[in-house]
Amino acid sequence: MANSLDLKVNTLEIIDSHIHPPLSNGRNFSSLPGDVMQIESPQAYVDHLKQAGVTRCCGSVIRPPKGEYTLASVARMNQSALEFHHKVGDFYIPAIQFKLGDPDNSCPELEHYYHKEGVRWIGEIFSRSVSQKTLVSPGTFEIYGLAQRLKVPVSIHCTDKDIIWKICREFPRLNIVLSHSVKTPGDIGAWLQLINDAGNLYLDLPPSMTSRYGLIKMAVEGIGSHKVIFGSGFPLRCSQSAIGSYLAAGLNDSQLEAIFSLNFKRLTGIT
Repeated sequence: MANSLDLKVNTLEIIDSHIHPPLSNGRNFSSLPGDVMQIESPQAYVDHLKQAGVTRCCGSVIRPPKGEYTLASVARMNQSALEFHHKVGDFYIPAIQFKLGDPDNSCPELEHYYHKEGVRWIGEIFSRSVSQKTLVSPGTFEIYGLAQRLKVPVSIHCTDKDIIWKICREFPRLNIVLSHSVKTPGDIGAWLQLINDAGNLYLDLPPSMTSRYGLIKMAVEGIGSHKVIFGSGFPLRCSQSAIGSYLAAGLNDSQLEAIFSLNFKRLTGIT
């Protein structure tokens, strides 16, 4: 017999904004060296998400071939995302990466994917393999400027509040989604305050935090459900458990609808 959470999933539109499609060779590399998850097929990938209750999904390839963020490897990651979209259709909303600090190459690529391929999401921009200061370099600022003009949200994997504040201050009309920023329960209060102060920040709570009792409710009460974006981190994390954490957080239907789909659609303009 289905429980109440199972029944609730069936009534909701759930857009998972934080998944990572495989590279075109069929493998998905996690952020941990040597940790490789084999993907049987694009359809198997989609079937897992659908069984969890996901209606659509979005997110970029996060680890380049050989772990090197070269122009060629970033281009391959983006092409892999587009190939995945072509294979599975509109269930996957393609997202791209860009090479930090390289506007001469990244801006034309963003323009292409925006105008020719309908891309409306960037990231998560993955800064672990480079200095987080590259996120606020003059070259990267040029890329943010283009994203702001195109009204494309940028999901940023960054744990430095000062860096995020600099980006928000310089680009007040750029919608920024915080990915993996909250590392500990004691850290969430400062991030919620930053989100309220900035005005253009949104929160994608990592699975390590959504599983902590009361943290989802605290976030919603602190910044409002209109500022929270659902993401699971699949396949590095379990999509079903991430969905269950939100369903069990004591939120009302309108809050769940905002978090699971409406906020993403408002930021991207995707219907």
